[in-house]
Amino acid sequence: MVKGQSKIIEYVFVIFLSVIVILAISITVYSFYRVSLENSIRSELEQIAIETSQNIMELYESGKKSNAIPQINSSLLLGEVEMSLPSQVSKRNYRIELVTASDLWIYITNLTINQTNVSAITDTSGAKVIVKTTQDPKVEVEESIPNIDAIIEGMSENGNGLLRYYRYNLNGNITDAIILGNNDIFIQVTGE
Repeated sequence: MVKGQSKIIEYVFVIFLSVIVILAISITVYSFYRVSLENSIRSELEQIAIETSQNIMELYESGKKSNAIPQINSSLLLGEVEMSLPSQVSKRNYRIELVTASDLWIYITNLTINQTNVSAITDTSGAKVIVKTTQDPKVEVEESIPNIDAIIEGMSENGNGLLRYYRYNLNGNITDAIILGNNDIFIQVTGE
């Protein structure tokens, strides 16, 4: 009877040890898969962000050369670029967002409370291209576009990349804007 119990305990111990080893191997393989997937996605998102910023700069340079001035309270389309982007990144949906730094944004990033600087960012670039996945794993990449004096905004999902360069004349104030997506209006946030 003692011999029979020791065999059962031995089998239970072997099975328990086998389950632990299989779990450890599974967790290690899954972790490796997850890290390599995130790296692959990040690499593809970086390529999309760089391509988008290059297209913005090319559109900006060609649009700035134009001397066209729109009528008051109207706009002119100075150019557009249809970007050839993938529909998915590593079988995941993604979103491109264009963000322009405004006076309000700069003010918030330099926030101080009780004479203590709470912000780690002291300077912001003129604009950013943010590309991120909308499905798990969540990966986000930012590409800065410095020294650009046009409003840059808009959003696009899964490869619909139409960039348009507009020149607006709002009550005599002429503003250039590069819009991503199917929008034809823009919202300019000011610190006033």
